[in-house]
Amino acid sequence: SMSNPIIRALLMTGLALPVVAAAQQPLDLAALQRAAVARDARAGQRALLAKSADLRVQGIEDALKPQFNVSASNSHASDVTFVSIKLPGASVPIPPKDRWSAALDVSQVLYDGGAAGRKSAIERARLAEGTAIVDAAVEPLRDEVARTYFAAALLQATDRELAALATDLEAVLADTRVRVREGAALGRDSASVRAELKGVQGRLLQVRTQKRSAVANLVRLTGEPIDDAAAFALPEWTGALARVGADAAALRDRPEFARLARARDRLGAEESLAGVENRPRVLAFAQGGYGRPGLNQFKPDPAAFWQAGVKVEWQPFTWGSAARTREVSTLQQQVLATEERALGEQLARAVQADLDDRDRLRAQLRDDDEVIALRELASAQGDAQRREGAITAAEAVQLRTDVVEARLARDRHRIELAQAEARIATTLGLSPR
Repeated sequence: SMSNPIIRALLMTGLALPVVAAAQQPLDLAALQRAAVARDARAGQRALLAKSADLRVQGIEDALKPQFNVSASNSHASDVTFVSIKLPGASVPIPPKDRWSAALDVSQVLYDGGAAGRKSAIERARLAEGTAIVDAAVEPLRDEVARTYFAAALLQATDRELAALATDLEAVLADTRVRVREGAALGRDSASVRAELKGVQGRLLQVRTQKRSAVANLVRLTGEPIDDAAAFALPEWTGALARVGADAAALRDRPEFARLARARDRLGAEESLAGVENRPRVLAFAQGGYGRPGLNQFKPDPAAFWQAGVKVEWQPFTWGSAARTREVSTLQQQVLATEERALGEQLARAVQADLDDRDRLRAQLRDDDEVIALRELASAQGDAQRREGAITAAEAVQLRTDVVEARLARDRHRIELAQAEARIATTLGLSPR
């Protein structure tokens, strides 16, 4: 019957929810996680690292371009070498003791053994590693957003049920007051219902305060505007979680694994550079200038001079430095491999409880529906008994409260299941990015 306050309150609640859902687009946890990661101040480090790497690579490439050097000198020597030979009709000039010159030197690398290209590869590998480090540093934000999101979702569900209960109790209180005036009920019945209503209103105020705090923190984390009436949709990551088999430690989707992989790439690039350490370098050079004396030491007058040529620089012995570099790289690769295995085992341990909770909560939800149906039946019968005077209003209200508690338990279990799955997906790096 529409006169039944429980049915009326539930119908009013059921009709109101679709209107809210239609007016407000449900929130997307994955989108909020992406927004939090993008908003974090450390996200700006990626552009800074890229700019730094570009500058270092440019410096390496510039070293292959012609290099110019201007030099000047002025000196006086106490003595000079000369030839003390006297020839008939001729004399050998004595080089000047005062010397000065100004010159421009130009050099151009013709062949560097591939060192420049491998140095550039190291810088690119360092950039990739630095970016992966940033990604790993902001990854915990995803878990923080998820915790806040599900806390707000549970508070929203509690708000909905308590608000419906408060509306229902107001109707019961009004009906009980009428019955008291008519002599069909005692004053204590009215007082009991009113006391229960006050308790529910107090809980509702607390829940709404906590929800506002959770939403405010979510806004701070993501920078996204979130309305108080926003619906917190429970994500479905069944496809992603299908990859979680018997050995969760084998998954390599978290950014920490990418960081380790990029570190291995950087070590490989450094080892490759060590492999060209003993290769010769070929350079072309030229020098032009003006001085006293010029290239002719026996000509005391100032003169212009120039010279050009090709030279080879080769360090045939480096006392095993290249071999040591390769050995160090191998040892560091082994260290990274142990870190990767340890991280995989740590993550597998971290999600084990959530995997077990997922199975438990799925079974629990099947029982929750049956419990709610039984509680609703008892409450409906109790309401009929209250109107007939067979039970007190306080007893009927308790039956109504039991229905709400059962519904809250189901909501809590549903949200806990979604949260457990979200923790598994986030911990293992399987959540949408």
